[in-house]
Parts: sequence; structure tokens; C-alpha cells
Amino acid sequence: MKTKAKILAKALELFNAEGHEAVTTRQIAQALGMSQGNLCYHFPQKKDLVMGLYQALVAEFDQTFKNLQQRDYSFEEAFVQTHQMLGIQSRYQFLMHDFVRIMQTYPEINSHFRALQALRHQQLQLLFKQLNARGMAHLPLEGPAFQRLVEQYFIVGNAWMGEAAILNPQPKPDLLQHYCAVLLGLLYPWLSPAGQAAFDQGFNAFQKSLSSKPS
Repeated sequence: MKTKAKILAKALELFNAEGHEAVTTRQIAQALGMSQGNLCYHFPQKKDLVMGLYQALVAEFDQTFKNLQQRDYSFEEAFVQTHQMLGIQSRYQFLMHDFVRIMQTYPEINSHFRALQALRHQQLQLLFKQLNARGMAHLPLEGPAFQRLVEQYFIVGNAWMGEAAILNPQPKPDLLQHYCAVLLGLLYPWLSPAGQAAFDQGFNAFQKSLSSKPS
């Protein structure tokens, strides 16, 4: 593993364990057995570490959204990819738990996140179009109804870890599965009877695939 990757990995470990505000670059350097000067050569300030980890999360999310936009889209695949996205958030949990503070502290991340929301709107709109075209749904594609649905999707997607930390302080093995169903369940009222049947079948297949994996 290259030095920058090692630094980011250790920073992520410490930020997740103690919160990013409580961790200094000196602590990260000491944990790695390197000088602070060497660490700062690669990441001059702590904000550069936070930005690097934020960019890593976004890159993983981008790949997952690309997978969702494939032509052979199915509800089982939607559950699988959504489960992966929640797993990504769990790996970068400090960004989610300290979400508001990070957005207030780092203008660059705030600006990028705002721009990213516009892209996610377009990606969701494309997915909705695919479902409508296949007779699976009657999803709104513009106007207030579309905006409300997308906002609900983002609120749940961005805030589920906070609720989970309060209501489930001891993480359950099926926690990601639960919130995956909550998030995708926002689409259910908009689905046609055929779409709801496919949704239920996809969720059952998804559950079976998880139970068949070694623990």
C-alpha cells in the first residue's frame, strides 16, 4: 500500500473511532510510526485528509450508481447496490455522524456536495424513467412530486446512520438490510401491481443471497 493510502486508511480508522474533530495529524502520524512532517508532505492540513476520504466515498458511490443504471436493472440488483451504498457509508461513518459539522467546517466539501446533489437528481430521474418505461411504476419525473420524492430519498439516505446510532447502539447483523428496505420502500407506493410483485420478489431474492453468504 502506498504512503498516501496508508495515511488515509489510518485517518479513517481514527476518525471513525474518535470523531474527526478529536483527532490531530500528530496522532495519525504517531499511529503510523512516521513523523508529522512526513505526513504533512502528503496532506498539509487535516482538511486535506477529510477531503481525501470524502472523495474516496464519492468515488465508490459513483461506481454503485453506474451499476444501477445498467439496462438489465432489476429490483434484486437495486437492493444489492443500495445495500452496498449503505455499507460504504458505514465504512466512512465519521463523515455521516459528523455530517452537519463537516459541511459547516469545510466549504470545499459543502460546495462539492451541493453540486453532487444535482447529479444524483439526474441519476434518480433516469432510474425512474426506466421503471416507468417497463410498466413497473408511475413515478413522477418532474415537478413538486418528483422533488419531494427525491428529497425524501436523500433525507433517509443521509440520516439513517444517526437514527441507527440512537435506536440501535449495538449494531445488528441485519441493520443495513433493514435500512436498505426503508430507503427503497419509498418507491413502493408509486409502483404498478407488476412492479410491486417484482419488488417483493427482488427483496426476497436479496434476503436469500445475504443469508447464503458466509458470516
